Amino acid sequence: MVGFKTHCKALSVVRRDTDRLRQYVHLGTGNYHPKTARIYTDFSLFTTAPALTEEVAMVFNTLTGLAGYPGLKKLLVAPFDLHQRLIAMIEHERDLAAAGKPGRIIAKLNSLVDQGVIEKLYHASRAGVKIHLIVR
Repeated sequence: MVGFKTHCKALSVVRRDTDRLRQYVHLGTGNYHPKTARIYTDFSLFTTAPALTEEVAMVFNTLTGLAGYPGLKKLLVAPFDLHQRLIAMIEHERDLAAAGKPGRIIAKLNSLVDQGVIEKLYHASRAGVKIHLIVR
């Protein structure tokens, strides 16, 4: 995408089995770099779940210009919907806590500088949401 830095921590493998094509996806919080892999603790998911493999394929098609961004259910993708969906998720947890239900946010981030997100996290915390941030 022209004008944007692509910072995707996803890998997609398509394999031809005897009966069909099978997609595998790896989603992670870390880079695929051997030096940083020894320094940082990252989370990753390796899956064949169609709900994720299909969305990763759509993201790659969007990034390569083969398709427009269709909107996704599972993945949050900047610059398309990450910010507004993240805010909505924080507000959802805040609303749960305000209604006396348990609200919790756990986030692993490289940095946290977006003023709007920071303010929403403070509001959620004041409403009773338990917030755990893991920031590099």
